[in-house]
Amino acid sequence: MTSKMESLVAIYHVAGEVSVDKVADFISSTSSTTRNEQTVGLTSKVRVSFLDKENSLLGIEYPLELFDPESIGVPQLISTITTNFFEVIKAASIELVDIRLPEGFLKYFPGPRFGIEGIKKAVASKGPLLGVVMRTSPDTLPAAQARIFYEIATSGIDIGMDPQYLTNQEFSPIEARASHFADMIDRVRGETGRKIVYAINITSRCDKILELAERAVDNGATALEIDISSTGFSALETLIRNGEFNVPIYVTGVYGASFVTLRRSVAGKIIAFIVRLLGGDIIARSSVSRNNYSVDELKEIDTMLKRKEGDILPAMPAAYGKIFPGSLEANILTFGQDQILVADEAIFSHPWGVQAGARALREAMDAIMRGEGVLMAAQTHDELKQAIEKWGYIPSPG
Repeated sequence: MTSKMESLVAIYHVAGEVSVDKVADFISSTSSTTRNEQTVGLTSKVRVSFLDKENSLLGIEYPLELFDPESIGVPQLISTITTNFFEVIKAASIELVDIRLPEGFLKYFPGPRFGIEGIKKAVASKGPLLGVVMRTSPDTLPAAQARIFYEIATSGIDIGMDPQYLTNQEFSPIEARASHFADMIDRVRGETGRKIVYAINITSRCDKILELAERAVDNGATALEIDISSTGFSALETLIRNGEFNVPIYVTGVYGASFVTLRRSVAGKIIAFIVRLLGGDIIARSSVSRNNYSVDELKEIDTMLKRKEGDILPAMPAAYGKIFPGSLEANILTFGQDQILVADEAIFSHPWGVQAGARALREAMDAIMRGEGVLMAAQTHDELKQAIEKWGYIPSPG
């Protein structure tokens, strides 16, 4: 068996009419046959690393000679342990659920530049952070949008993000947007002493992404945003490896980038893990209050973002979807303090306006952090009371 330090181990969950031990036997027998025949192919190189019949898990060792992350990058690695392997195993339903990389192999991956502690330092906060996805339209010029963000930020929000549909349209050129938001960030700090961050969306073609990033950062952008469900890993890898941007990278679209077919899939946590390896500082995932993923699935994503991987820094999860004052407590009790809770409707649809919406979130967060509880705080904070009446209170699951 190949030494662990010389191999990448991919772990698959096997289901369907073919049992996991039969798949393991097939891999072992095929590998032996192809070696004897000196046949070149994937099965001549891989080995069964371990077999967990109870949980239907199969570990496969891939020798590092199959990969060239320095010159070819992540796409070839992913293709080898997904598409190529799936083609070999045709009779079972298989999901890639984990990847274990030898420490020496990790040096080829940049990992987050800031990580969790760097993000918290950037906004001078030790607890969970509050974020907002801004709203805009062709009728809202960058200066007006930035002014709205100023009102939200001064009311208690730590981090802002562009909506995913906004990049460099005529009504919101990236230079103008970055510049106006930078001015508002400086204004907030000057007036309140608070440090805040705003991510400018640079999602685009792979050959344009560096140009947009440079234009954004040159005009004061304090963070960059990219949607990998539309750009793919290569755009993120290009941005990190070829750009010299000393700002955090916020990555969305992790679920949309998951590979799912009728019988073959790659778990969302694997996509999140690869994004972390490539340098994503903040990685979007669903909130516990959204109910489209189980709590266990979301915890597994957080584990992949934070577990020890050599010198690779942990990435910050950003919870989105149904983030209201009444859902903060459930998300914090479930996932802890190392996360960003990203609101949208809770701010823009608050009955008393965006400032009241942001204040309600801050009042709820402060109450949680001092151990008072959201419902108790709502009795003495009118904005928070209005929010609870509109969106309700979600208890912690379990």
